[in-house]
Order: sequence, then structure tokens, then C-alpha cells
Amino acid sequence: MRLLEYKGKELLNRYGVKIPRGGAIVKSLDDIKVLNTLKFPLFAKSQVPFAGRAKMGLVRRVDTIKDAENAARDYLGKVIQDYPIRKVLFEEGGLTWPRNFTYP
Repeated sequence: MRLLEYKGKELLNRYGVKIPRGGAIVKSLDDIKVLNTLKFPLFAKSQVPFAGRAKMGLVRRVDTIKDAENAARDYLGKVIQDYPIRKVLFEEGGLTWPRNFTYP
């Protein structure tokens, strides 16, 4: 079975497993208001059913609403390995990933 990350986290949360607070965005400008309830910095994660998203540039740290809007706009509609990105998961991430982090 293939689950997108946000669906897997919904299942885990239903059974009491603690997960970071977040929300999935479908349309960059319509759904962005869900981010007002979260604490920045956030991580924008494209929802595609395969591993290695960060190495492909499909995971990004965002520090402001404007950064989040740009990330959603960049990701939504993009096609990766014949799979269109239809959702972007934004979740609280704390300070665990440096602002200028890049994969080697």
C-alpha cells in the first residue's frame, strides 16, 4: 500500500501517536490561512508517493507566510516522475534544520 505522508500521519494521530502539528494545502492561495494556526518555522513537504523528496528539492523550510505561499506555488502542479503534486504538507519543525541547509 502506498500512503502519502499526510495520510499516514492522520492514521498515526488517530491511534494516539504524537505527530508534528501541520496541515495539507491543496490550493496555494485558498488554503494558506490554515498556516495562521501554526508556529514558524515550518517545513513544506510535497506529497508524492516515493522517497528522496528532500534530495529532489521537494522539502523546504519556510520562515514566513510569504515563503509558504511561494513554496506552495512552486510545488503544486509540478510533475515528478510522472506523478503530479496535488498537496503540500506544512508542519511545525522547530529549529532542527538550518536555514541554508542543502544536501551534499
